[in-house]
Amino acid sequence: MILHSIELRNFGLYGGPDPHVFPLTPQAQGGFERPIVLFYGMNGAGKTSLVEAIRLCLHGSLALGPRVSRASYEQHLLSRIHRSLTPPYASDASVKLTFDYVVGARRVQYVVERSWARLGNKVRERLNLFEDQIRPPDLRPEQYETFLRDLISPDIADIFFFDGERLDKLADDAVSQDLLATTVKSMLGLNLIQQLRTDLDVYLLRNTDTEKHSALHHQQEEALQAQGELVRRRDEVATALHQNHEEQMRLRRAVNAQEQRIAAEGGEYALRYEELKARRQRLQLDIEAQRRLVQEECSGLMPFAIAAGTLRSLEQRLKLEQTHERWEAAQGVLKHQMQQLTQETALTDLWAEAGWAAKPELQHRFLSRLQDTLRQAVPYERAKEGEVILRVSERDRTTLSIWTSRALEEVPQQFAQTVSTYTELEAELKAVEGELSLTPANENLQPLVETLHHLQEKMAELQRQNRELVEQEGSLKFELEQATTVVQRLRSSLVERKSTDVRVNLAIRSQQALEQYAERLAREKLSLMQQTVLRHFNALCRKENLTDTIEIDPETFQVTLYRHGIAFGRAQLSAGEKQLLAIAIMWALREVSGTPMPVVIDTPLGRLDAQHRSSMMQNYFPHASHQVLLLATDSEIPAPLLAELAPAVSHAFELRYDARGGCTQVQPLDLEFLPEREVVQS
Repeated sequence: MILHSIELRNFGLYGGPDPHVFPLTPQAQGGFERPIVLFYGMNGAGKTSLVEAIRLCLHGSLALGPRVSRASYEQHLLSRIHRSLTPPYASDASVKLTFDYVVGARRVQYVVERSWARLGNKVRERLNLFEDQIRPPDLRPEQYETFLRDLISPDIADIFFFDGERLDKLADDAVSQDLLATTVKSMLGLNLIQQLRTDLDVYLLRNTDTEKHSALHHQQEEALQAQGELVRRRDEVATALHQNHEEQMRLRRAVNAQEQRIAAEGGEYALRYEELKARRQRLQLDIEAQRRLVQEECSGLMPFAIAAGTLRSLEQRLKLEQTHERWEAAQGVLKHQMQQLTQETALTDLWAEAGWAAKPELQHRFLSRLQDTLRQAVPYERAKEGEVILRVSERDRTTLSIWTSRALEEVPQQFAQTVSTYTELEAELKAVEGELSLTPANENLQPLVETLHHLQEKMAELQRQNRELVEQEGSLKFELEQATTVVQRLRSSLVERKSTDVRVNLAIRSQQALEQYAERLAREKLSLMQQTVLRHFNALCRKENLTDTIEIDPETFQVTLYRHGIAFGRAQLSAGEKQLLAIAIMWALREVSGTPMPVVIDTPLGRLDAQHRSSMMQNYFPHASHQVLLLATDSEIPAPLLAELAPAVSHAFELRYDARGGCTQVQPLDLEFLPEREVVQS
C-alpha cells in the first residue's frame, strides 16, 4: 500500500477557504530510497489531526474504538469541524485519501472521501469510494464501510498508525497483552478460522441425521450457545478492562501534573511530600512483587498444604504401596529361586551324598525348612486386600513424596513468611498514605493537596475495579476453556459416528484441519515474533546483551524478557526502554504480518534520551516501512538530529499554528538549511 495524498477541508485546525493537500508519495533521490515524509512543528500545530484524519477516513466510527455509540461518534465528527475565530463559520468538513493497494496481484488506486455536515445537533455523513477513478460496479454505497474494513482491518491499522500515547499504552503490560492478542489473531486470520469452525458446527447441526444423533445434536447446540455467551461476556470484561486502563492512564497524568504543582509551590510540606511519595512508590512496587509471589505460591503446592491430614494419609499410602510392590518383586525372585531349588533337590546324586537317598520323608522336611528360611528372609510385608489403590510408578512416587514433604513442611512456612511480609508492607503503605493525607497548614498548598487526594481516591477505586475485572476475566477464561473442551468432545463424537453424507464428513474433516492449522500457524508466527522483537529491541537499545531471550505466551500473550537465562519484568526497564520495547513490538508485528503497509508515527520520542533518539533516527525510522509518515516536534527532533535523519527524508512540511487566523499554516521545509535557521522550542 502507498499513500499518495491526503486532502483536509475544514478538519480540525486545517481551516480556510482552500483545502490543505499533502503529497505523500516518497521520492527516491540519487538512486537511494527515501521513505520518510516528515511533518515538523510545535505541539498544537495539527500533527495528531493528520493521523486521526487518515484513520477516520478509512474506518469511520471504528477509528474511535470497537464499541463507540452513534451519538458519541456524531459528537466527535461535529468537534472535528473547523471552528474559525471570525465569520464565515464552517458547517461541514471532509477528508479525502488517495492510495494504491494490490488486490489479487493487480495494483488498484482507491480514492476514499468521507464528508459530514452539521444539521442542528445531528450530522449527515457521506462516504464516497472510487476504484481506478470509477465507483466500484459490484458495490453499493452502503457496502463501502464493510469493504474498507475488509481491505484494511482496523486491528491491523493499530500497528501501522500509532502515536506516543499508544506507545505508552503498549508499554503497560496488561494493555500490551490485549493489543498483541487482538492484533496477532487478526493478523493471522485466527478470528476468521474460529468463525469458520463455528459456521461448520452450525452446518453439522442442520445437516446430520437428527433422528440418529438427536441427543448429541441437543448437547452440541447447548454447548455452542454456552460458548458464545461466554465469549460475549469475556469480550465485555475485556472492553471494561481496556477502558479502566485508559482511565487509569488519564488519572495518572492528572496526578503527576498535580504533584508538579505541589512541588512548584515549595515549602517544607513539599519536601516531605516528595520523600513520602518516593517511599510510597517503592512500597507499591514491593507490594506488587509480593502479591505476585503470593499468587505464584497459591498456584503451586500451597492449596495441598491446607489438607495436611489428607497429605499424611497419602504419604502413608505411598509408603505402604512401595512396601507392597517390593514384596511383590521379592516374591517373584523367591518363586524363581524356589523353582531352581526344587529342580536341584530332585537330583538323586545330591541325596546319595548326604546318605538320605532312601529317605523321602527326610528329603521333604529338609526342603520345607529351607523354603521357610528363604521366605522369612524377605524383609517386606504384603498389603491387605483392597489397600493397593494408586499403583504409581517409582518415579511418580518419588515426585509425589517430595511434593508431599514440601507441602507439609517447607511450603506453609514459606507462605506464612510471604503473607507476613505482604501484610507488613500493606501496613507500612497505609501509614505512609496516612501521612500523605495530612492536609498542610499552608493556604496555597491545601487546595492543591486536597485535589491530589481526590484524584488518588479515584485511582484507588479504579485499581479496585481493575482487580475485580481481572478476577472476572480469569473466571470467564476458565469457564470458556471448559466449554470449548465440551464442544471439542462433542465434535469428536460426531467424528466417531460417521455419516453417510459426504458433505457432512468433509465438514468434520475440515474442522479438524482448521484446528491443527490454527495451532501450528500461531506457534510458528509467535516463534518468529519472539526472535524479531528481540533483534529490534536490542538494536534500538544499542545493548546487545540487554536481553538474550524474549518469550510470548501463546495463551495470554504476556511478554517475558530473559537476561542470562533469568526472567525479569518490564518494571526493571527504564521508561525509555519500555517505550523502545513497545516500538520493537510494533515493528515486529508489521514484519511478521507481511502486510506492505505504510507506517504513520506521531510524536514517538517523548520519553527517550538523546542516545535512544539517535538510535531511532538510524535504526528505526529509515527501515520501519517502504513509506513512513513521521510527525514530530522540534523539541523531539532538534536540528542536529534532524540533520542525521535528513538522508532518509523524501520531503518535509512545517506546520505552524496561526493564532490570529485560528488555523494551521503549512509550508515546505528544506532540511538542508534547517541547522542554520532558528528552531522555535515548544
